[in-house]
Amino acid sequence: MPEKYRRSEVVKLTSAAPREADTEVSPYGSLKVSPSWGSLPDQSTGGSSSSSSSSSSSSSSSSSSSNNNNNNNNNNNNNNCNNNNSSSSSSSDIPSNRGPRAVGRAGQISQISEGLFLSGARAVRPARVAELGVTCVVNVTTELPNAPLQGVRVVAMRVADEPSADLASHLAAAADTIHQELCGGGRVLVHCVAGVSRSPALVLAYLVRHGGMALREAFLHVRAVRPSARPNSGFFSQLIEFEREEHGCSSVTLHLTPGGWVPDVCLEEAAAMQDKRCLAALSDRRGLQRVYA
Repeated sequence: MPEKYRRSEVVKLTSAAPREADTEVSPYGSLKVSPSWGSLPDQSTGGSSSSSSSSSSSSSSSSSSSNNNNNNNNNNNNNNCNNNNSSSSSSSDIPSNRGPRAVGRAGQISQISEGLFLSGARAVRPARVAELGVTCVVNVTTELPNAPLQGVRVVAMRVADEPSADLASHLAAAADTIHQELCGGGRVLVHCVAGVSRSPALVLAYLVRHGGMALREAFLHVRAVRPSARPNSGFFSQLIEFEREEHGCSSVTLHLTPGGWVPDVCLEEAAAMQDKRCLAALSDRRGLQRVYA
């Protein structure tokens, strides 16, 4: 494994998804998950954020405005980076057989590595957190208060669920927080509302910074244990820049599709979703009228 992708000894990947407790009520109650979180990214990832929590909109705008140049800027770097990735991915400490896969719904907890868990807010139940031995919870939302968990340190990183939100300023801090907790023998649960975009993005930053993994490899691993995980296009743009800062190259590029900007690791999924939308429109008279309006 190349030195720049050297994995910390504390990072031990796992595909085992912990058993989900169904009876306990989350402190957050019964949250509704917006279906838009599972849709294609918006075509425009720039502009100012409509959320007041995105105080660094100028930083996120400059990051998202560079999306148009990602394909050209990354071509030279990707060849070198991908060569290193192939060596990194063949390492014996990366399981070739991921085993049973977590469904990854908002109410389930997915185990990313030894001591690191990812979920939506509904899964943050006191008894479940205690059962897993979680010592630190990272709350990556603007809309939810910190869960009242006795004996558990809760770290709030306020990020809006919008492509233009400033995620970049939190990536290194989140990765280091997770790493320090794990190095001290603790266990970490990272959650947002649905466990689809914000919290997976911070987990990816940790795997890139301390897990010795390229962004592409990290994303494929997270998706293997939590199939619903997919940061929005703006977050992916910032993760691409983060990987370039950490490793000197990027392993993922953004591509402009009819549905908007999509990372190349999600192109097949995006195309399938677009096909389903077209078929749904063509099978519905009103949809057909909208298509030809």
